[in-house]
Amino acid sequence: MADRGFDRRFGRRLFGRLRAAGLGEVGAEGRLEMLHRDAAGTALVRANGSQLRGEMVAGGYDRADDVDRDLARLDDADFMMPSSILWTAWGRRARTR
Repeated sequence: MADRGFDRRFGRRLFGRLRAAGLGEVGAEGRLEMLHRDAAGTALVRANGSQLRGEMVAGGYDRADDVDRDLARLDDADFMMPSSILWTAWGRRARTR
């Protein structure tokens, strides 16, 4: 939701931003997990979807019946989806004498 300041590519850009800031020994990794009906992350997806449903529909991001169907699928025993990527990035500032 870019209109709310959300940049979905921010994590992917961390590596380059740290290098551009002059850090050395820069590294980054992304991690995701497969969510299923009983996963803790699924409860977060449900809460976010329920909370933002009205705004997503009003903003034209999705239709109400599609959001409702997707939220209902979270309770399906066969439900599975990848989580969002959790990005970790690091770097080291050059030592000064």
